[in-house]
Amino acid sequence: MTKDITSHKSIGKKPNVDVRNICSIVFHLVSILCYTNNIQAQNNLEYTLNGQLLNSLDSSPISSATVLEVNSEIFAYTDELGNFVLEGLPSPHLRLQFSCLGFQPTDIIATITSDKQRFYLKEATFSIEDIVVVGKELETGSSTAIGRKAIEHIQAVSLNDVFQLLPGHLAENPSFLSPQQLNLRQGSALSSAGKANALGTQIVSDGIPQSNNADLQTDINILNASPGSDPGFSTVAGKGTDLREWSADNIESVEVIRGIPSAKYGDLTSGLVLVHSRIGDFDPEVILRVNPNLMQFSFTSGNNLNDKNSLNTSADYLQTNDDLRNATSAYQRFNGQLAWQRIGSLFKIRQIASASFGMDQYRGENSTQAASLSEYSSKNWRYKWNSEISLSAPRKILKKASIQTGINFASQQSYYQDLITRDLYPLSVALIDTTMVGQYGHSEYLNQTTIDGQPLNLYNRIEGTWSFNGWWTDHHRLIAGSEFRYDENFGNGRQFDPLTPPRQNYSMGDRPDSWEDIPGKSQMAVYLEDRILTTLLNREVVLSMGLRWDLISTQNLFAGNVGNILSPRFNLNYSILDHLSLRLGWGKASKSQTLSQLYPGKRYFDLVNFNYFANAPSERLVIITTKVLDLNHQDLKPFTSNKLEGGFTFNQGGWNLTLTAFYEKTDNAISYVRQVTPLEYEKYQIASEREGQPPLLMEEALSVETFFAGIDIPQNNLYIENQGLEYTLSLPKVESINTEIMANGAWYFTASRNYGQIAESSFVYTNDSSPDRIPLYEKTGEVVSERLNSSIRAITHLPKIGFIVSTLWQAIWLDKSHSGTFDPYPTGYVNLQGEIVNLTPEQSHSEQYSDLQRMVSNRKWNKYPSLHLFNLKVTKEWKNHSRFSFYANNIFNHRPLHWNETRQVYVRRNLPLTFGLEIIYKIN
Repeated sequence: MTKDITSHKSIGKKPNVDVRNICSIVFHLVSILCYTNNIQAQNNLEYTLNGQLLNSLDSSPISSATVLEVNSEIFAYTDELGNFVLEGLPSPHLRLQFSCLGFQPTDIIATITSDKQRFYLKEATFSIEDIVVVGKELETGSSTAIGRKAIEHIQAVSLNDVFQLLPGHLAENPSFLSPQQLNLRQGSALSSAGKANALGTQIVSDGIPQSNNADLQTDINILNASPGSDPGFSTVAGKGTDLREWSADNIESVEVIRGIPSAKYGDLTSGLVLVHSRIGDFDPEVILRVNPNLMQFSFTSGNNLNDKNSLNTSADYLQTNDDLRNATSAYQRFNGQLAWQRIGSLFKIRQIASASFGMDQYRGENSTQAASLSEYSSKNWRYKWNSEISLSAPRKILKKASIQTGINFASQQSYYQDLITRDLYPLSVALIDTTMVGQYGHSEYLNQTTIDGQPLNLYNRIEGTWSFNGWWTDHHRLIAGSEFRYDENFGNGRQFDPLTPPRQNYSMGDRPDSWEDIPGKSQMAVYLEDRILTTLLNREVVLSMGLRWDLISTQNLFAGNVGNILSPRFNLNYSILDHLSLRLGWGKASKSQTLSQLYPGKRYFDLVNFNYFANAPSERLVIITTKVLDLNHQDLKPFTSNKLEGGFTFNQGGWNLTLTAFYEKTDNAISYVRQVTPLEYEKYQIASEREGQPPLLMEEALSVETFFAGIDIPQNNLYIENQGLEYTLSLPKVESINTEIMANGAWYFTASRNYGQIAESSFVYTNDSSPDRIPLYEKTGEVVSERLNSSIRAITHLPKIGFIVSTLWQAIWLDKSHSGTFDPYPTGYVNLQGEIVNLTPEQSHSEQYSDLQRMVSNRKWNKYPSLHLFNLKVTKEWKNHSRFSFYANNIFNHRPLHWNETRQVYVRRNLPLTFGLEIIYKIN
């Protein structure tokens, strides 16, 4: 017998690992390490650095800057005179990082002397020689740092615009009419693979992960649509967070980790994005942006209240539509943020409160009555509070302790209305399995449906950092911590008038759906990571080894009923020569299921037992059997990824080359598949007719019929494989014209496939007669693709007049894909009793089962010729740091038509010609 795909699954499984034992092991391990190394540290020499941080322009002191010794994780903040002290350093040879809002971040190698040492930072303006306006590749792992001036020069409007600086990513025009998602290291793939990649990309804003796990803004697809298709209104349920929500004007820096992240980061598979807000002292600025489809106004300000406290405010308003002359589709955004930070000699406290609003809206055109009444909208109010408290103890083994807390609450309302025209159809409002007298719906009516969600995301992290010398020449930086997440939705659910339901078909009914029975989901994690700095053959080696354990529950905190995963991670960086270092990394990561995947809701099927539509309304009678299939409590597992990568970095004489080869495999990703289940119902006939009254029916049923009901359910049946090469290259500056040439690109190979026995439900709806079996096939989806692209930027900088111009030549040299080859022969079938009957290859090829064979086409590679794009960006800064910027994308308006072999149509490629400008005024 087949397993009942609609029944409640067991959700009370005993965890494979005892929680208390693991917590005890981690605690005792950390205690032993601290104790043994504390004894050893007493015999080790410790060093102290007395320093002062100054402005390189006028030697004025820089206050509230962060000074970090990278190898030991010892840090300090500068006082009002720019002074700082780093105590308890394990070596006189240091690697220092200086960072302060409004200044160019600096990373230097230094040696402690007996005197007070001075260090200098340059103001981050377009008037300095070495301003960075592109992404910078970091040494460990595949990660790119994008600073404030790079964000300003590309004239980013949202967080999504920043990612065009990543290797392998393609330039885009600013567009806000659909949710913006980030896909890392993935070419053309199944739509479900794109959703899984975006869902597995973790966005961390000011230390707090942005969770989409409680988003339930979904709809029920009619069976003409593909399984898992997005609804007509805007939503990111079951996908990554919407990048449109972030205003780039309040972002100080972004780091994108495409490789293996630290063990402290979880609930991810594809990659990690670290977003840091502008917090500190800077001149207030007013920004105005316009282009043919967009208008934006923003204000940001940072003020030092005294030598220890700062207060930052920001506000942003954006409005865009597809055509300013015809606002059928429009998007509006508002952001407001208030941040307070207090920095002492041994502590830092940061509190951030923000509110945002986003609204997508579509109104039908007036070509027909039905079209003019079509309307879709999505409104999203979001409120966030982030808190961070960190303490440092430079003379102790425990160098730093911190606690971070985040609360994220949203009020979401999706709405759509449609004028529905159909026959006088039978209608039932039953909410349970039953047979009852129904009624007839209207032949034309206006459906109005609202999906009301109120997701709540709670987050807390407690972490400690230990720093100590090992028994030999190695140095250890140990990080240990615990993490807690909680996601729940308190919304009213999907509501409409049951007498005017949304459009459905194939005997599929629909009912309002409340979410009050959907529980919250908790995720608890502990992690331990050791960063070891040592030497091999007199060359520096940096080795990071981490282990993370996640426990995911929808019952009590320690139930672990929906996930129990260990994730080891490893990164190695070896400087084999003065100018050449090798990198190697491997790691496992996992992404938990969303509530929309675990609880897809109920499905209703209204099967007509008897239908008598007399001329006289009083004589009409319809009997309907309602079958309810409860899809909640899906037995899904978190999906996991394994990453392996290696590469090198070469830097000499102005040449800088970074090359990375990677292989990533994602298993058990979640996609929606269509399955069928047989439903029995009785047919009745008239015993006698009555004038002015409904007819009497015979007591015995005329027959018992079987209907195969199609339902879309989530399964762990998606496999994704991404592999390829990424590179970045910087050439020596051409001094005569003060121009730098930089290039990056990637060669991606992507394969995405659905596996498992999947019903071919089209046999139900294309067959005139009632079938007695539905075929099953091993695979219903596959996309294999390859893409090779490069981006070459020429950056000309005239610092004396604050002028910078950059040109982009983007080339897609190779772009091909195919949809895979499907087997026409079934692997089995579902019979009238709901049993799965498996077939041998010989049986599936036999004449007996020839009616179950499906038509398949010969899949061909869809190959495009090379494509080229040229963009221009210009920035001019005045003495008070106010500036004007202009951009033009696809300046030659090159948009060729190419034949798509798969779809058998011509498609127009490349971005439309687009231009825009921005004016930034500094209030000094």
